This record gives sequence, C-alpha cells and structure tokens, in this order.
Amino acid sequence: MIKKIFINLLLLIMSLSFINARAESFTIKNIPINVYGEICFVIKNDNSLWMWENNGTGSDHINLKKILDDVVEINGPYIIKTDGTLWRMTSFTENTELEFIMDNVVSIDAVSSSALVTKKDKSLWILYYENNNVDSVKIMNNVEKAELGEEHGIVLKTDGSVKTFGKNSWGQLGISNTTSKTTPIMENATNVFAGATSSYAITKEGVLWYWGSIWGLGGGIEYEKINTHPQIYTNNVKQVFSHYGFNMVLKNDGSLWMYGIGETPDNYYTQLYDFTPVYIQLPKKLMDNINCINNGKCGYGHTTLILTNNGELYQFNLLKDDGSVAKPDINKITDDVKLAVNSIQTAKKDFTDILVERNEVQNAINHLYQSGIIEGVTETEFMPDKEITRAETAALLLRMTGKGDETGEASFSDVSAND
Repeated sequence: MIKKIFINLLLLIMSLSFINARAESFTIKNIPINVYGEICFVIKNDNSLWMWENNGTGSDHINLKKILDDVVEINGPYIIKTDGTLWRMTSFTENTELEFIMDNVVSIDAVSSSALVTKKDKSLWILYYENNNVDSVKIMNNVEKAELGEEHGIVLKTDGSVKTFGKNSWGQLGISNTTSKTTPIMENATNVFAGATSSYAITKEGVLWYWGSIWGLGGGIEYEKINTHPQIYTNNVKQVFSHYGFNMVLKNDGSLWMYGIGETPDNYYTQLYDFTPVYIQLPKKLMDNINCINNGKCGYGHTTLILTNNGELYQFNLLKDDGSVAKPDINKITDDVKLAVNSIQTAKKDFTDILVERNEVQNAINHLYQSGIIEGVTETEFMPDKEITRAETAALLLRMTGKGDETGEASFSDVSAND
C-alpha cells in the first residue's frame, strides 16, 4: 500500500511540474527529400517533384527545376506516386520518361539502380536493374521497413525484430564475425537505417545502436576498424544519415547534430568530397526545429538535405576553412516543402501483477514507467504492495528531477559509492 500511495503522489507531482516523458522513438515515412549522386530532389506541398544539380562545394547558384507531379516519395531513380504506384525515372529532366515497376508500394530504399521495396501487404521485394530491364523478387513477409547498404540490407519486421542479410566484410550484419548470411540481430526496434558499410537500429526506448565499419559509422579515417556486433551509439534519436567519417543525427527534440564515434571526441579527422583531409570538433549541434533529413549512404560532398518543421529546405555541405579545419556550410534552398510523416512509438511495459489494480493505479504505474522514473522488480512484475525504502525514494526523486550529480560525495556512513 505504501508503494501505491507513493506512486500516485509522484504522478500528481509530475502532472503539476516539468517531468519529461521517457525517451520515445519516432518512425518517419514519406521522406520528401533525396540526394542521388550529384542530383538533389525535393517534393513540394502540391506533390510536385523538383531537382537541382549539386556540385558538393556549397549551395550558390541553385537552379530548381520541376520535373514531375503527383509524387509522395523519392529515392534514387525511383518515385512513389500518390496512387501507390512505383516508377523508375529514365532521366532527370523536365521531360523525364517513367517506367512502371509495380503498385501498392509504401516505401523504397535504393542504392544505384537496385532497391528494396515494401508493399502495403508488408511484403518485401528487391529490384535489380540489368540490361535495361527491372526485375523484382519477393524475399520476405511481415516487413515494416528495409534499407540497403552497398552490399547488405537491414530489415525491421512488424514484430519489432531486426534482420540483416548480404555481404559482411565490414561486420555490417552485426553477428560478431564477418560471415555473410541472413540473421536476426535484435528485438524491440522501431526504426532501422543502412550506411554504406554500417547498420543502425533504434529501439522503443529511443536508443540508437550501431555496427559495421568504423569509418562508415563516423569514425574519422579509421578505415580498417570494425564493430561486428551492436553497440550503443547515443539516445533520443529519430533519424541518422551515415556519411563517411561522421554521422548526421536527428534527435527526437528536433535538433540536428554531427556525431563521430564515442561520446566526446576531440578533433575529428575526416575528409571532404575530394578526399582532402580536414579536422572538425564533434559532436556539433547544427540546427533546431528539424522535421527530417534525407536518407542516404554517403552524400556527394557530404551533402545532407535538411527540412524544418516550417517546410523550409536547407542544404548542408562540409567545406574547408583556412588551413585544415572543416566548417559546415548550410544554405536555404526553397520553402513550401511537404513534411515527412512522423509517428511516435513509446516504450510500454506490461506488468502482469498490476492487472487486478484499479485503472488509475495501472495508469499511474505505466505513465511513470514510460517517463523513465520507475522500473519493475522483474521483467514482468512490479510488486505494487512491496514497501519502498528511503534509498528507493531518493532514487525516484532524483530520476524525477533529473538533477543528479555523479561527482558528488555522500557523508552518510551507511551509503556506499555503489548505492
């Protein structure tokens, strides 16, 4: 009973104050921006598709050209139209011709002229472009999302499990070795991303995991180092774009960052589009109020397209400052851009021993779990009638306020450094 009363008291305090929710995970659909080689694409609010050529060294003299109508998603040479049909663009001009591929498509991820396609029935198809023809093969069912790297793929299943397939020379399959095969990696995921030689997954708690080539994961110019099994990268992540030498990381709060490997690297050694070596301080916050960035494997000239929640589109390039120091170059391209669809996945815990409690008690416990304040005694039990100690009370209050000091020292003789 004491524990129940304390839980309800915490919930009341939270409702009157500033407590943040437990880290949430976002899924992003219909991303309206894409970089394909030296060509950039954007979809406007009226579903028109526009393009411009990117020289990889800045955003001056951009010449936007409208090329198509009725487009909801663009990835590489492939587009999804408003009726769910998938087409391949045969050229990138105002008079581009379209080649029909299939219908009932919800998402696509392309590398060169190959692609992974997810259909409305949750089936996954792979496309091959050979001898001026596109062939398609169904490879899996119950798929929520899939992405291609240069030689591998990563799949998010509808049950939240993650699978990888393809070549594994850089450890990008995440199976603790470099053997090539199809294999399950983890559970409880809400999003996946593929770098050129690396892989990423976001769990329901908003934690970003990574594995594969250190260079492709943002490890400067550490070409030969690899991680062959998933490791935690950072938290509260919505989207990641893997460049060679660093990553663009979009957080749940809408802030956009450049990241390397490790929590607080100093001078990071990376490269420009022409392989000029440069240094840059990471992590580095770039912008706020961001809706999405383009998906990609490694942008030409480190190009990233950045879309704000106001529908404004910006282009990022990494340029060389005086000496050997790199500097971000961010310029506005256009506005009135269609926003990507964001949905929130919140961590939920089903404690079996609270189902007999009143609804308000169940709601209080679930809300506090989702807010990161409380945990269960076991994976399935909360033990609501268990008494709460002074130490547990202090820990709960600390999590609630978020004002802990890891360097502080206690003067209580019955409290050890490990408590």
